[in-house]
Parts: sequence; structure tokens; C-alpha cells
Amino acid sequence: MLSTRDRNLLKIKELLPERQYAVIAWCDECELQGFPIKISEVYRTRERQNDLYEQGRTRPPWKIVTYTRNSDHTKRLALDVYAASGESTPEFYSTIEMLAKKYGITHPFTGAPLVDLPHFSVSYVSPEKPKEPDKNSIERAIERLEKKGANRTRLGVLKRLLARIVG
Repeated sequence: MLSTRDRNLLKIKELLPERQYAVIAWCDECELQGFPIKISEVYRTRERQNDLYEQGRTRPPWKIVTYTRNSDHTKRLALDVYAASGESTPEFYSTIEMLAKKYGITHPFTGAPLVDLPHFSVSYVSPEKPKEPDKNSIERAIERLEKKGANRTRLGVLKRLLARIVG
């Protein structure tokens, strides 16, 4: 069975190659800060996007889920994310949005008439590989999580990331 990180990496490969580095770094940063994310959808075919557009307009369920037929998902420039814990609150999205900005990832629809909290865009992300999180920030995150009694899986992820940077 694949870990959430491995499933996320498979989804990230659906993005344009030059946008993938930023999303990987963002996912790692969210994990470090205690807000692990799960990527649910990246690339959509034109047919799937049209089907989602029709939902709520011409057929049930009668809830509109997208405002456009021309989504960044069809261009491999968007992704939908949720809290890996399953608790995707507005506060969760506010936090990961702040972390996303660091990598040039935007959360464009928070003020729009259709609020699409899971949607993030990589339209304007630099094609350069972002820097890895530094050793000190990872060590601080490990200490914080150990004090809180965090689960071994999360601590293991951080320790492997630290080993990758140090060694």
C-alpha cells in the first residue's frame, strides 16, 4: 500500500514538469509544519471538466462545483488538496495557503462567488527547483512534534528528510 506522500508524488507527476518541484517542496513544508496534505485531483480531461461544469446546472446533484469549462486542471496547472487527516477546515486552508505563497502557488478562488477551497494553481510558479527546507527548521519541527507526542510515522518522515539533507 502506498503512503500518502507516494500517492501525492504520483499525482504531482500529472502537472507540467517545470511546476512539479514547487509542489513537492510545498507538500514537504506542509508536512513539516504539521499540516500534511493529500492531493486528490490534478489533470482533468476536457470531457471530465465539461461533465463537472454540467453538474448542478443541467443535472443532479444540484450543486455547482466549477465555474468554468476552461480550468487550469485541463492544462496541468492546478491541483485539489485536502487535509491528510480528513479535517479540511477553512483554517486548514488558510494555513496551507500561506505556506503555498512561499513557493508561488496560489489559492485563487477564496474571494470568488464560488469558493473552491481545495483548488490551488501553479500557473505562475517559477520553473526553478526551490531550496530544500533547512536543517535547523527540520530539527525544530522534530523537537516540537516529539514534545507533543506525535505519531511515529510523521516523525519518521521528518527524520528521513533530515537525513537526506544532512547526509
